Amino acid sequence: MKTILVAFACTLSSAAMAQSTLTDGFGPRELATGEAHRGNAHGASAISLNPAGIGLTQEMVAEGSYGFRPSDSASMVNVSICDSTSAIAGCYYYRYITATPKVGAVENSRRSHEGGIALSRKISQKILLGTNTKFYDYNTDQMDQSDSKGFAFDAGLLFKPTASFGIGVTGYNLFGSDDQQYPLAVGAGLSFQPIGSLSLVFDSVFALDDKTDGTRFGGGAEFFLRTGPMTAFPLRAGAVRDVNGEATYVTGGAGYASKSFALDLGVHKQVQNGDDLMVLAAIRIFGPRQTKGSLASKAQSY
Repeated sequence: MKTILVAFACTLSSAAMAQSTLTDGFGPRELATGEAHRGNAHGASAISLNPAGIGLTQEMVAEGSYGFRPSDSASMVNVSICDSTSAIAGCYYYRYITATPKVGAVENSRRSHEGGIALSRKISQKILLGTNTKFYDYNTDQMDQSDSKGFAFDAGLLFKPTASFGIGVTGYNLFGSDDQQYPLAVGAGLSFQPIGSLSLVFDSVFALDDKTDGTRFGGGAEFFLRTGPMTAFPLRAGAVRDVNGEATYVTGGAGYASKSFALDLGVHKQVQNGDDLMVLAAIRIFGPRQTKGSLASKAQSY
């Protein structure tokens, strides 16, 4: 009996970071490139990765996404509206996640609502600062967790010495939360664009509290196959290493981008110590867009 309880506890601990807001809030673009892009995230991607990146582009965009993870029957719905055409760029967003994870023969349930506003301000031609203030309502019947609700706060810094190179650092849940699903953590990332249609990204994230042990490294590439002046098919691939969970994931995705809208699909598949699969799809509708004064390259603005 003791052996069973120890194994049960280890299983829950190893899954903690893999099924927390540090990973469940991703969109298909960052999922497909190894959970990376903190060095050049923009739009809805910046909400989860680095809110400072919202100010990289000058555009208005509405985005909706849906994701499914068969291992725990998880469904993830994200909607957002971002406006980065003014001095203070911002995104309003809402997320809903429901899942029924199993541990042995026991089926549990968890559900969360999260909404917030992420803001970004350019403080120089090369540096942006960002914040994300969010309210969450989390409900579960898992034995190692409890229901919770409250506010949490993220802060990010983005340094763009050139349009083709970026360094990003983000602190997650710095204030207001001590919940396992909203752990204190720090993430960092590099982005580099060697040619106009190719971006390379590498990120890492470290959970800092005593409830969620977790270190993840990831990276990938994004290539825009252009078919016209304002149309392209983005192709993405990457990999993720979960150090504490001793798990490795391969990631990939594709999409279509035009001046008025974009479609994105992202997938990750566990290839070591498990067979976890996640599939995410999104649509973006663009409003007014400007290139003058943008810190992002033309390819990154898609």
